[in-house]
Amino acid sequence: MPQPTLTPSDRPLGPPRIAGLMRSALLAADLALIPAQPSPFDGWASGEILKLIHEARIFRPQLVAWMRAISGLPSMQSTAPP
Repeated sequence: MPQPTLTPSDRPLGPPRIAGLMRSALLAADLALIPAQPSPFDGWASGEILKLIHEARIFRPQLVAWMRAISGLPSMQSTAPP
């Protein structure tokens, strides 16, 4: 029996249950700051978040969104006493 295949329009946005949460957050936000690393995965994810931002702007045209490419994460430093 052949397996059904998903087309790009059938694929959910983002990881499971995250797209709905992100959509709700964007509808409540005035400003969205999106960090992205220059990698293929972040490129794919950026396209997905841009779709969500476009959808949110239908209801919140004043939503401001900034995406910034980062080259790496800052090193983690402990603030605990020695």
